[in-house]
Amino acid sequence: MVHPLSRSKQESIRSLLKKGLAFSEIMKRVPGVSRSTLSKYKDLYTPERTRGHAGRKTTISSTTKNYLKRELVNGSLKTAKGVWSYLNSIGHKIGYFGTVKMLHTRPKWAKAHKDWTEDDWRRMVFSDETKINV
Repeated sequence: MVHPLSRSKQESIRSLLKKGLAFSEIMKRVPGVSRSTLSKYKDLYTPERTRGHAGRKTTISSTTKNYLKRELVNGSLKTAKGVWSYLNSIGHKIGYFGTVKMLHTRPKWAKAHKDWTEDDWRRMVFSDETKINV
């Protein structure tokens, strides 16, 4: 059973969190406190803080994305090469080598799995570009 922390430990955690110390430093100064406990108290004492977003950061702004959508619908931009040249013209350098690498790895993967049975494929789950074996 989990025992609640004493009032003095809670106050010392609060003051150290307010100072902006890292969890590892707080764990050294307040013995017997785990990282998850510190996380719980940080949520409790600083609800106004902004949290970082998970995942890869986008390099293209939402305004640029909306512009590209509008131009594609209007017909001003018709191909991927047109979008690529527009993005390069405004300073977003998009590489070609990632595409070339994918063009080589996809057929290799397909050839390696061409003899799979239906049961083998049922154990495979595809999600976006993530392959998960179950």
